[in-house]
Amino acid sequence: IMGTAGKGIDFSTQTATSASGASTTSELLDHYEEGTWTPSLFGTDATMTAGTVNGYYTRIGRMVFCNGVYVSTDLNGASGAIRLRGLPFTSSSSGNAYSSGTPSYAVGLNITAGHTFTIRTELGSTECYLALFDVATGSTEMQASEWSDNGEMRFDFKYMV
Repeated sequence: IMGTAGKGIDFSTQTATSASGASTTSELLDHYEEGTWTPSLFGTDATMTAGTVNGYYTRIGRMVFCNGVYVSTDLNGASGAIRLRGLPFTSSSSGNAYSSGTPSYAVGLNITAGHTFTIRTELGSTECYLALFDVATGSTEMQASEWSDNGEMRFDFKYMV
């Protein structure tokens, strides 16, 4: 059922009840959008040069689902911790809005066999950390030296706005 002036889906006329019997404060799904975005990888003072790069997103209410591919051709002098930049929306700054996702494919990296990494969205930002699981206590920030001129990842993740 369309909401007021066609601006969302209004569930207020539905008689469904949640399993817990809880009610919600809003019964209007007020945002749905699909689009593209351009991810980039950067380190201290430099953005890596990309050969193939594309990103797609779907926003449903407060949740944004992103996927894409990033293939670098040159580190371009990037150093230090690297970030994925250019999210289509600024993430929520709420302390309860931490989100993450994973690469589904990665090659051309300078990491130890058996180590993996994840993509962790920052609060109130359009950037993500690449968290490398390489220490017994958890993870560290992936460094530009752990990427390569021909590094590639295909990824998907979600976050709240």
